[in-house]
Amino acid sequence: MKEGKSMHNNLFWGIFKRNSYLFFGNIKYRLIFVLLIQLILIESFLSPGSDWSFMTLLRGVTELSQISSFPFVWLFFIFSPFLIIGDGFQELVKKHYPLVSSVPLKIYLFIGFFLVSSIACTLPFLWLLLTLYKGVNLSYFFYLVITFIILTLFFSICTLFFENTLVQLIFFSLFILSVTKKGIPVLDRLMTCRFNSFSLLDLLSLLVIAVVAVLLLKQLSRIDFY
Repeated sequence: MKEGKSMHNNLFWGIFKRNSYLFFGNIKYRLIFVLLIQLILIESFLSPGSDWSFMTLLRGVTELSQISSFPFVWLFFIFSPFLIIGDGFQELVKKHYPLVSSVPLKIYLFIGFFLVSSIACTLPFLWLLLTLYKGVNLSYFFYLVITFIILTLFFSICTLFFENTLVQLIFFSLFILSVTKKGIPVLDRLMTCRFNSFSLLDLLSLLVIAVVAVLLLKQLSRIDFY
């Protein structure tokens, strides 16, 4: 029994190392490019004596003489996880899983979800670190992390059924819509200027997204592997 458990653990870690290499090998240039731009943007705003902070970075819409300025910086930072992940999860599953199809698909997907979540979690913590922990609202920060995890997992699952570029375009359009139209559940509160606290509607919306993601996973038998 111990030998069987040891073999199972070796299999898991072997697949984990393989998938980590494949996943990050796919996204590494996008990751480096996006992080480099974000570092330059943050450093350019963090001038000596500036009151610029983490909350300012993700403020979103600002009012200037009754005219709303479009939050390009907010859009770039908020959309960056989806830009980085791109076709990473899609290729990991649809291209590379058939090569190790003897591995249970549930284990394979769990590893993929962990890798996607690592991007969703790391980015907000990195932004917090680069902004020197200035002016952070912990309620907003944890809402951002949780929302990133759920949305990136949902995004990744969608790329198994639809073309990656199409899914990115839909998500990008929804983020732009959240800028121009107030009150869109989940996305609206990703702007610190519109975040007060967790709302029941946002939590229910995240729950609905999670349920839809689970229902999509039950249709995996219909996807075409490469």
